[in-house]
Parts: sequence; C-alpha cells; structure tokens
Amino acid sequence: MIELENYRIKRALFHKHTSHKDQGLMGNDDIRFYSSIVCEKNKDHILNIIAPIFSTFTNILEIGSGIGNLGVYFAKNMHNIQWHTSDYVEYLDAIKAQVSNSQLPNISEPFALDIVKYHWPKIAIDAVFTANTFHMMNDNMLANFFKEVNSALDKWGSLVVYGPFLHSESFFIKSDEQLNKWLKNRNAQCGIKQFDEVVTLAKRNGLQLIMDYDMPDNNQILHFIKV
Repeated sequence: MIELENYRIKRALFHKHTSHKDQGLMGNDDIRFYSSIVCEKNKDHILNIIAPIFSTFTNILEIGSGIGNLGVYFAKNMHNIQWHTSDYVEYLDAIKAQVSNSQLPNISEPFALDIVKYHWPKIAIDAVFTANTFHMMNDNMLANFFKEVNSALDKWGSLVVYGPFLHSESFFIKSDEQLNKWLKNRNAQCGIKQFDEVVTLAKRNGLQLIMDYDMPDNNQILHFIKV
C-alpha cells in the first residue's frame, strides 16, 4: 500500500488543480485520484504488457485519465504513439498540469468525455486504454462504454483494460473487498465487476477477448479486439 503521507501530499496537489473541496480521506472524488496513484507502483508491469500490443499503433485514447500520471509515463516510454487523455471536465485541469510539465510532444491535452451523456469525439484511434475505471462505472455506463468503443475503433482495433475483476463471489485480497464495499455503499451498481459478465458484454458489442494477463495485487489486463 502507498504510504499515507505520500498519498496525502499527492492528493493535496490534485485538489490544487480541481474545484472540489476536501471531503475526508476518501471523499467523492478521492477514489479516482487514489486509483491513479495506486497504478504508480504497477506502471512498469503495465508498460511491459501494453508496449508490445501498441507497438504498431499510432493513436491511443485513454478513458478516465485521472491525474494524467499514467498517460505521461506511457508516452515517455512509447515514442511511436500519440497518447490522447480524457476524463470528466472537472478533472481536466489536473491532467493538463501533468501534460504541460512533461513537455512531451506525443501526449495530447485532455478533452472532456462523459461516458454516458455525450458521444465520444471523432478522432482516428487505433486503440483504447483504461485503467481502474470499470469498478467506478454503473451498469449503464459500462454498457455505453463498450458501445462507444465499438464505434470508435476500426476492425482489429484494440481495447486494453487494467484493473481488478471477480472470478467468484469471494475476494482474494482484503483491499479489494473494502474498495468494493465502499463503492457499493455509494451506488449499488458500482463495484468490482465479474470477469465473465465483462467478457460477455464486450462480445455483445463486437469485442473479443484475446488475452488475459495476471498482474500484481490481484489485477488483470484484458486485451480485446474489434472483430
């Protein structure tokens, strides 16, 4: 787990770039920030998986960029791609700060993207990437996510998803159980998703799972292609 003091310092920097007030250790927006920071310790593991997948691609769209830390890191280490960041409008200033500080030519400033309310922008993309977002989506959001990914990708385009998934009714690690309980207390339709249900929903939207990678801390990377 991330040291609490390190978490608080980075959290304060996040709120400096947003309009949200402090709402306690895990307020309404902190779970998104915390998810972004938690990815930090596994970013090299993620990169080792996605770099070969994206090696022949040019444009990658990240859904739910959080504070922009992953996008900056991946753009820095994959010079062949242009990384496009996106999130809800209230998070864009924090992402812009990360992108600006990076001074990287191959990462774009974020644009507002609401999974349910708006159609996604019409940009040419080869793949979609998202990390630690599925458990924050309700059923309607997840269904629309797959629908829009199908529309955004050309045939054989890739969708890469990182995060925890359930393969049974029980949790393998305590932190996943705590996260799931916290999310469901806010919205009964949110929470860590069942692996089989995600794969089935993807298939209904023309996306076929071709690889499932086990990752540290009971996470996985799911690689789908549009067929």
